[in-house]
Amino acid sequence: MNELYLAIGVAVILVVIILVVGRGAGAEVRRSVYEQLQKCVELSKGDVSARKDAIIRLDTLLGKSLDYAGVKGNTVGERLKNAKHLFERRKYDEIWKAHKVRNMLVHEQADISSGEARKTASVFSSAIGRLLK
Repeated sequence: MNELYLAIGVAVILVVIILVVGRGAGAEVRRSVYEQLQKCVELSKGDVSARKDAIIRLDTLLGKSLDYAGVKGNTVGERLKNAKHLFERRKYDEIWKAHKVRNMLVHEQADISSGEARKTASVFSSAIGRLLK
């Protein structure tokens, strides 16, 4: 009987340790993503090259945030398809549009205006913030 209590006690201690360590790692990941997010938002206010870089980085951060939120997929696009349930329809459509802007910048060597960069950065920022809550 004492062995059973000992086994249960050890199991409870292990669960507590896993939860405490897991939360610390989660907080560190969130802090890192928020720092990168702020840098990207500032970058999105720069010249054309900086704006393009910011949007590409923000899309990558969205992918990491989706992964952090437990959304499965090998690419940001796959994760977005699997994350439809996490956002309101209008917001989800805006996030897809932002991802398509990123794809246009990468695959078509397009430029982006300062207004579109600010709007796209805002969409990414809002989505990332929602995922990291």
